[in-house]
Amino acid sequence: MNPAQRESGKLRIRRHKLSAAALATVLVGSGTFAASSEAWAGTAAPTGTPVKAELAGSASKGGGTVDQSLVARIRKAAQRQGLVGSSPEAQNGKGAGAARIIGGTPVPITSAPSMVQLWYLNWDGSAQFCGGTLVAPDKVLTAAHCVAGLSWKNNGIVVSGTAGLWTGENGKLAGVWRQWSHPDYHGDTRDDIRNDIAVLTLDRGLTAKTTKLAVPGDNTPYKPGTVGTVYGWGLTKDADDPEADLSPRLLKASLPIVADSTCNTALNALPETAGYFKAGGMFCAGKPGTGSDATTVASCHGDSGGPLVVGGRVVGIVSWGAPNCVEEGGYDVFTKVSTFAVAALARITDTDWNSDGKADLLARDAKGNGYAYSGPTLRSRSSIGSGWKSYNKVLQTDLDRDGIVDLVMRGTNGSLYWRHYNGRSWVNTRVSTGWGSIRQIVAPGDLTGDDLPDLLSVDKAGTVWVYPGKGNGKFGARIKAGSGFKSYTHLVGHGDFTGDGKVDLVGRTAAGGLYLWPGKGNGKFGARKTLSATGFKSANALAATGDVNGDGKADLLVRFTNGTLYLYPGKGNGSFGARVKMGTGSWKAYTILG
Repeated sequence: MNPAQRESGKLRIRRHKLSAAALATVLVGSGTFAASSEAWAGTAAPTGTPVKAELAGSASKGGGTVDQSLVARIRKAAQRQGLVGSSPEAQNGKGAGAARIIGGTPVPITSAPSMVQLWYLNWDGSAQFCGGTLVAPDKVLTAAHCVAGLSWKNNGIVVSGTAGLWTGENGKLAGVWRQWSHPDYHGDTRDDIRNDIAVLTLDRGLTAKTTKLAVPGDNTPYKPGTVGTVYGWGLTKDADDPEADLSPRLLKASLPIVADSTCNTALNALPETAGYFKAGGMFCAGKPGTGSDATTVASCHGDSGGPLVVGGRVVGIVSWGAPNCVEEGGYDVFTKVSTFAVAALARITDTDWNSDGKADLLARDAKGNGYAYSGPTLRSRSSIGSGWKSYNKVLQTDLDRDGIVDLVMRGTNGSLYWRHYNGRSWVNTRVSTGWGSIRQIVAPGDLTGDDLPDLLSVDKAGTVWVYPGKGNGKFGARIKAGSGFKSYTHLVGHGDFTGDGKVDLVGRTAAGGLYLWPGKGNGKFGARKTLSATGFKSANALAATGDVNGDGKADLLVRFTNGTLYLYPGKGNGSFGARVKMGTGSWKAYTILG
């Protein structure tokens, strides 16, 4: 048993029985393209729109009210546990009361707008609580021990926009559409606790401000003595105190980063935490516990999953710590986000067609029939309807960040369309005309660093343009990102190939050269890197849809003239592993892969 999973009253585990009426009442739940030949239109798609191309299981998604049956069950759990309501003052982060995480101070939600509350109904009818951080409009970063083994889609809700512990009347509610926890987190061994990170995809986009993750591999924020800020609604007293309770309002505390050696020595000296600290995947912050909640500053039960913020980025996730939260000589332990940022970003920026946590591939044959192939093997095929013959480019993205895969499609008439779900049905919006001569169109994700998906094109002169997304299917004024791309027959990208948290591109020339351009996160790219000088001469299709094999790194798909499709697994360092055959000659029948 690891410290993050001990019974209530020991550590900041997820299963602290809720208090403070969090669940007591009923819920209810234009920029333009620059080129004159690419003017906005906004009219309906032409005849032949693939109206049957619906996402599997998506009919229940898209911004309605939170499941009232779930609300009723959570209410009953709250009533059985004797929960009481928090005051209006507490909801605003004001008023009297225990002003501490343990030793913290109250803050309004405007000071930490990305903080969210995670409420879950357990199988036995009890409720549990964790914190989380909104890292994209529809994505929440939290701890794996708050997520693993649970069904958040069926039993959980997320509350944003309030400093007060949720009463049923405050905050904005969202359901959970899907969940991902680190595949190497199992929570039952000293090694598995190292991977305590998870991402929830919400059933709608939220309007609260988001917070970025630590830069992958960057150790600068973890320098000993650097002060971070932890936020949460967790216990305000020693976890062994029978009067310990969740805070009725959001609290923060300043904690200095502790050297790994210091942390390891201190935790090994405590019987219940000896051997659990693993440098590299976790770190300590704060000052040693004093044994008293009057003089200790620390996170505690209920703070699990919440962030430790340094320089405006989430560098840590509240994970575990010494017994009872104030143990003399003990420290708070946080997941080291920079270690796992690449894997988490693959989920934050994913386009997961069938909601299984892995990127998928769309294909169209010459007759206009469309199919979705599911990762990681691409051997499971489902029809996405007919009517695709009117399009010569189809790309997966999520322009409105609602968690449902959108499509960017170019019609044979040269118009560009955005296919998306509006909460009731699938609609096609023509967003631009005059794209018939555009050489390349790519939907790679966020190129500009604002957490909103962008669009990239290469015009007939070989000039590269970035169209910054606005998060609503519209785009700002285009940005020139490069030139000299006339010789590239293919240009693709989705996600981060280099492991720095920025979106990259891969392109191929007719001579068989394969090249990578590292994104800078500002709409520009670094110098190209040669992946192969001539090895891809017989390739006739490239596709990049994200992390196909589920290892947390963006992958590349390549089809050759003999119809064989290969997966080139990304290594997260700008290179790819040995190719894996995904299919043979049957892939020759497809005229679009995307």
